[in-house]
Amino acid sequence: MKYKGEEVKAGLIILLGVSILGAFMIAIGGGVLGQKYDIYTSYFKNTTGLNPGSPVKLSGLPIGRVMDISISPDDNSKVKLSIGINQGSLIYQGTKASIARTGLVGDTFLLLELDRASSKTLPPGSSIPVKESMELDQIMAKAAEGVQALNALIERVNLFVNDRSLAKINNILDNTDLLLADGTKALKQIDRQVGEISQVLKS
Repeated sequence: MKYKGEEVKAGLIILLGVSILGAFMIAIGGGVLGQKYDIYTSYFKNTTGLNPGSPVKLSGLPIGRVMDISISPDDNSKVKLSIGINQGSLIYQGTKASIARTGLVGDTFLLLELDRASSKTLPPGSSIPVKESMELDQIMAKAAEGVQALNALIERVNLFVNDRSLAKINNILDNTDLLLADGTKALKQIDRQVGEISQVLKS
């Protein structure tokens, strides 16, 4: 069966388009064509925001991507993360994994940080310990609780500091000023009397 030139050209264009689209999807997923990975694992209580293909960064530098996310077969209260690290990249003992964001509402990625200095490396297949961090929604919930408590305190203060209470406080302050004035006069009188007594003793 013979194909016309236009059909061959259309087929090549479609094939090229599919190839470009595939490469684009791989790039979005954090992968590189032909890139090989060493696989590590980590176990989290919560992986909100992470997806297969999410970037993995070591001290902020891209070093791999999340390969798979699944419930741990040994403990269904934890989530197992399969982490692909670019072959040739070394992961040292003391490295810990945590979930981080670019800014407050930016993309989520897996952050690897060296918690303590070590010259020993973790071989592929090892488990990387995690450092659980508070998620943004948890932080916002804590902030909301703080705002509610502050509002309740302000309401209580407003109930206490009414016009009648302010009048009483002003009256107490006025009486305090009078007491201080009387005390000053008394001190001056005592000082004068002490001076007179000193003169008598010297004579």
